[in-house]
Amino acid sequence: MSERIFAGKTKLMNYKMIATTVFTPLEYGVIGYSEDEARSLYGTDNVTAYHSAFKPLEWVYVENRPADICYVKIVCKKDENEKVIGLHFLGPNAGEVVQGFSVAINMGATKEDLDATVGIHPTVAEEVLDIRLTTSEELTGGEGCKGCGF
Repeated sequence: MSERIFAGKTKLMNYKMIATTVFTPLEYGVIGYSEDEARSLYGTDNVTAYHSAFKPLEWVYVENRPADICYVKIVCKKDENEKVIGLHFLGPNAGEVVQGFSVAINMGATKEDLDATVGIHPTVAEEVLDIRLTTSEELTGGEGCKGCGF
């Protein structure tokens, strides 16, 4: 924005695609559209959303850790080769995770691009790359819990 004001640049800022994080005890990070916003804007049949509930590996070994469940959702636009138009992450280091993916999303990354990326293990960011269920499929067993509110 300052380059437009002081350097005569004309490129506009896409305020919808700015990575944002809420630093609560369980962080929430987002970039882009929610599933509901995307369906309203692009049509229900033109949006696929993938999701996963997970427990970070670092929590598995902490005996007194509350049974919090983390969550990640990717919102994709079908008619643009499943271009990622939204990423929502609820879990540790959400700010770092969303910031890291924001470059790829702003460059037009697709679900296939994410699927082709090898995650760094054991990080929570790799959870974004392992999503296979759409939101029309219920989370059960290893993917989370029924009725967990996601």
